[in-house]
Amino acid sequence: MMRISAALLVAGLCFATACIIKTDYEGSAFQCVESLECPPDYECVAERCVVAVSVDAARRDAQIDAASLDADLVCGAESLPIVPGVAIIGSTVGGPELLDATCIATIGPERTFRLTLAAADVPATVTVSTDFAATNYDDILMVRSTCTDDATEIRCTDGGGPNGFGEDVTFDAMNPGVFYIVVDSHDDARTGDFELLVTLEPL
Repeated sequence: MMRISAALLVAGLCFATACIIKTDYEGSAFQCVESLECPPDYECVAERCVVAVSVDAARRDAQIDAASLDADLVCGAESLPIVPGVAIIGSTVGGPELLDATCIATIGPERTFRLTLAAADVPATVTVSTDFAATNYDDILMVRSTCTDDATEIRCTDGGGPNGFGEDVTFDAMNPGVFYIVVDSHDDARTGDFELLVTLEPL
C-alpha cells in the first residue's frame, strides 16, 4: 500500500516509501512563516496554513445553496479523487453537511471521494474500508453512483469495526464509471479522523 503526502505533493515531491494524503491543510498539517508558503486559498496564521477567511465564508455560502445546485457540480466541487491501493488520511471535522445516508440518520459533516474505474479495472470486487487505527470516531460509510441522489446508494454501513470505529463495504463493479465514496458522521459532536482505502479484486 502506497501513501502519499499532500505536503510533499504541494512541493512537487513524493517519497513512495512513506506517503500520506491529507484532505485539508489545517490541524498543523502545514507549518509556515508567510502566506506565500501555503497552498492556494490558504493563509498563514500563527505559523499554520488555514483556510483564508474570504474562502471559508464563500464555502459556507455555497453550502447553503447546495440543494439547488446540479448534483455533479456539488460533488465535483467537494469530492477528491481516490486511487485504488492508495490510502487517504482525512477528517470530517469542518466538512460540508450536504448528504444523508439511507442506513442511519447523518446530520454531521462528511467528506466525499470520487472513484473512477476504467474499462481495464472491471469487472472487479471493490472493497472500501476505514477500519484502520487512524480512524478515531464512529463513522458512516456510503457508496453511490450519483453523489447527491440517495436512491443510487450502492452500499451504506454503520456497523463499526472491532473497536467500534471504522467501516467496510464491498460491491461488484461490472462496468466502468464513477462512484462516490462518502465518509460521514452522525452529528457535529461525533466527528473525527479517518483512514480510507479502496482495493480492487478482479472477477
